[in-house]
Amino acid sequence: MTPFFAGRRFPSWLMLTWLALGYGVVHATVILWGASVLQAVFSTPTPYERVQFFAKHGPLLETTSAAGLDTVYRRLDGTVVTEDVGRSFESSAHFSTSHLTGEIGWSSRLLGYSDLQSPAVSWYLVTPPNRHGYGYFTGYEEHSKRHVGYLGKRGFSIQVPVDEDAFQFVSPALEATGHVASFQRDNFYYSSSEPSSSQLKSMLTNLNDDVHDAVWILSQGTLYEIQLGERTTKVLLDNRPDLRQLTRMYARSFTGGLSIDGVIESPGKSGWQLVLRTDDGMLLLDPETQEQHRITVGPLPAGWVESLIELPNGDRYVTVTRYGQKAGEKSTILVHWIGKEGEITRTETVELSRAASQSFDPDMSIVLPVPLILVLNTIIAPAFPSVDDVESSTYFTRMQTVWKGEEVWAISTVIVGLLVAVAVRWRERKVFRNSGWMWPVAAGLFGWFGWMAYICLRPLPAKQSNGAWMPAQPEPNRPLGTEIFA
Repeated sequence: MTPFFAGRRFPSWLMLTWLALGYGVVHATVILWGASVLQAVFSTPTPYERVQFFAKHGPLLETTSAAGLDTVYRRLDGTVVTEDVGRSFESSAHFSTSHLTGEIGWSSRLLGYSDLQSPAVSWYLVTPPNRHGYGYFTGYEEHSKRHVGYLGKRGFSIQVPVDEDAFQFVSPALEATGHVASFQRDNFYYSSSEPSSSQLKSMLTNLNDDVHDAVWILSQGTLYEIQLGERTTKVLLDNRPDLRQLTRMYARSFTGGLSIDGVIESPGKSGWQLVLRTDDGMLLLDPETQEQHRITVGPLPAGWVESLIELPNGDRYVTVTRYGQKAGEKSTILVHWIGKEGEITRTETVELSRAASQSFDPDMSIVLPVPLILVLNTIIAPAFPSVDDVESSTYFTRMQTVWKGEEVWAISTVIVGLLVAVAVRWRERKVFRNSGWMWPVAAGLFGWFGWMAYICLRPLPAKQSNGAWMPAQPEPNRPLGTEIFA
């Protein structure tokens, strides 16, 4: 049987493509492997430090070795704890002053919940791009996917809520604003408002008896409670301009907490509580009994992250953290002890060293300096919007996003491609006396790898005695005498 390649001649551009791809694969493999070796050889393992809270000891500094094998606990004054510290068991709520900026995609504009009825209805809290921060719930039946209506500040409606009836948020990015809370721990969202029954079913299997169908929204100083099953909206707190953010945490103090061993200390089921950040502290609210606890810690500094910690024995702490912005910069943590009346009784400052970044991840300009890949990525990638692309984005705005952060790769790759094209063009004209553009264009599109493939396919010919290059088809030697044919 004759082999397929036997006696066949392939186009020169195809041979150059195959050779350039081969060189490119080998080059990228060697660069990435070499970067991994450098990182493994020269990186210095750095222990991991954090502040943990224990019912028996309170806050401790936990230091874990880089390999994760050894853990040492110290008190905040540096004293090593030699006895068994037990299990770290805590509830926490977190606040931050940072918000998403720039273009906000659909994955940030949608939050999904279930009304836990039978048949279930999926309710989606959505902030459409054309509503400028106003949001509302839109509901779909799980199995039939029939649209059932809307929920706004005035309750259920079959019409889309106008701005006066919709919830207003400081940012359309719902999860990042700190203005929505729910006890359904497996919130979900989609790239469009059309629900998926299979995803809804998988979410419902994770729900337990502690979860109910309510969603709480903080909008313009008013705290709303939306009962999805009943399709009603009511006001819990009104005319409170001091309310800034909203979250939830597992309640210990309202219905009895857990002991150190995880056993309920007092009768009744442990539930959840809402935590609201105010101008001067926090407000803890039981949504069922309306019981409130106040904690006074002062305003939250810009750029810091605040956490409320509650232990099973009822002890409360507030940590305020400023994370290091650069490699090697220390993170500062203020640990406040909170008294029974919500006041600060003690404060300690802890500084944690941040591991220096020793990444050897090579730039794309080193891994793939190929103009053809750059061109294809620029043309094709914007044609397929991602989930996070906003609805109003255009092909050209997405093209700018593709280029963002890749300027070095783009500039260096274009320069290399042009230099290769110029070198091949000069060589074709001066050496091979070829005025065609096939070789310069084909080699230039593959950059450095195109040059390597080209010199393999078009090696330099021998030089004549006068220094000129031997032509591809040299002329036969002329006869020195006179030939006579009889």
